[in-house]
Amino acid sequence: MACVSFWMACSITVDPLTNGWIGKKYTGKMSCASDKIYDLMFGTYGKKFKGRPANYWLLTDNEKRREYADDSLVRQDVSPAFFCEFSKGMECASRNLKNPNNTIPTLFLYGKKDPVSGFGKGVRKVYKAYKENNPDTEIRSFPGTHDILHDSGYESVFKAIADYLRK
Repeated sequence: MACVSFWMACSITVDPLTNGWIGKKYTGKMSCASDKIYDLMFGTYGKKFKGRPANYWLLTDNEKRREYADDSLVRQDVSPAFFCEFSKGMECASRNLKNPNNTIPTLFLYGKKDPVSGFGKGVRKVYKAYKENNPDTEIRSFPGTHDILHDSGYESVFKAIADYLRK
């Protein structure tokens, strides 16, 4: 894959990731795919499901995983710039979690077997903190792992979303 070099906000903004080990290690290569960055972000999730395909953590249905892998629009590589932007977004979300001005009705959804959410533990923790300042907050869990919007049983997820929006 060719590497196209361009400036992203992460490269320009002064932050610990860009100015720390990532910025130093990947100088001039922030937008290039990196197996090490991929492993840093996602490498441990597949290990939670011994005897299963490496990407089982993402989708449990074999056919859905095949469709995902074959989809030309799905990016399966990760760049250091993406990692920096993603990390900054997570930090921003964490800082704003207990914003007392939050009045937007919110529905949290997660897969019961999602290792990214700590098998629901992380989502429930965020939900609880969010609900303290926003009583119009709900949470729903579904069978499956991380990508419950595309895994088998997705119809029940979309129904829950539609029902919530109709309220």
